[in-house]
Amino acid sequence: MVIKGGFNMPRDIKFRGWDTANNMMTMDLQDEYIIGEWSSDPRFIVMQYTGLVDINGKEVCERDIAENEGHRYEIVYRDDMAMFMVKVIKGATLVKGLCFPLWQYKQSERSKVLELKVIGNVYEIQGGASHG
Repeated sequence: MVIKGGFNMPRDIKFRGWDTANNMMTMDLQDEYIIGEWSSDPRFIVMQYTGLVDINGKEVCERDIAENEGHRYEIVYRDDMAMFMVKVIKGATLVKGLCFPLWQYKQSERSKVLELKVIGNVYEIQGGASHG
């Protein structure tokens, strides 16, 4: 599914899901029925693609864990701010829990590449972040 985004650039709307019963990730949930079923079943956790990629070209989704300059972040979506953010979960100089807009980590204004490296997600990395 593609919709028009800012600067007249297309934006891919993608979802993935974590199956808590089987401890596995299902990538690229596209079917609206499946997304609806998964989002209403407490056994599944649906996460959205941010529309951006990390320094290695890997798609960045909410609940991913990423690193940059000795800091570790969780990618979160803040409903109150209507945006994806990075939340500090381990930092050399930054306070744990502090949040920054995800766009601040873009290589340039029109770039879709972040100055972050995704190393996994909160469900696959033991002790990576809180699951709530």
